Amino acid sequence: MGPNWPTAGEIDIIEGVNDQANNQMTLHSGTSNQCTLDESFSFTGQPTGNMDCYSSAGNDLGCSILDTDASSFGYGFNSGQGGVFALQWDNSYGMSIWRFARDRIPQDITSQTPNPANWGEPTGFWSADTCDIGANFYSHTLVFDTTICGDWAGAVYGTSGCPGTCSDIVANAANFVGELVDLCRDVFFVDFVRLDAKWVINYVAVYQ
Repeated sequence: MGPNWPTAGEIDIIEGVNDQANNQMTLHSGTSNQCTLDESFSFTGQPTGNMDCYSSAGNDLGCSILDTDASSFGYGFNSGQGGVFALQWDNSYGMSIWRFARDRIPQDITSQTPNPANWGEPTGFWSADTCDIGANFYSHTLVFDTTICGDWAGAVYGTSGCPGTCSDIVANAANFVGELVDLCRDVFFVDFVRLDAKWVINYVAVYQ
């Protein structure tokens, strides 16, 4: 995300709450410049319905695309030993996001010579024809964020098949028996056994 949210925009590559099984990818724009999702372009995900990417404190839905694979987030993703998420940011073309299961990671990614032209249709795509990329997204910082309850997760907790209330579960220390460990500066691990939720980050690579 960029400074002075949402002015410089936000790109959510991995996003979900509670027992959600499908990853959600979202763009949030915060300027008067045009930025909408056009589903006439080719991508494998499913738009969630909101096509206007404009976001504000009172309306921060953004424009989202849901990965149709139930192993793209949460338990299914973890049980498949994770995988790779890739974002191609091109001001003249658009924003493209791919997700690759562990056994389908392209060789050019593994060899650190990524070539998105070889990756097929992206999971999500936002065209520069309907979104002024350069005007809406700039000066971004990479962020990994785990929010406990929060505006989204807390609001839908009761309809997500989760027990009790979000605030009660968080207040019970028995639900958090894992640990936070700095393994090697670019890796951290969080294990909430009750919820089977964890981050294991092997690397983050940026190519320009």
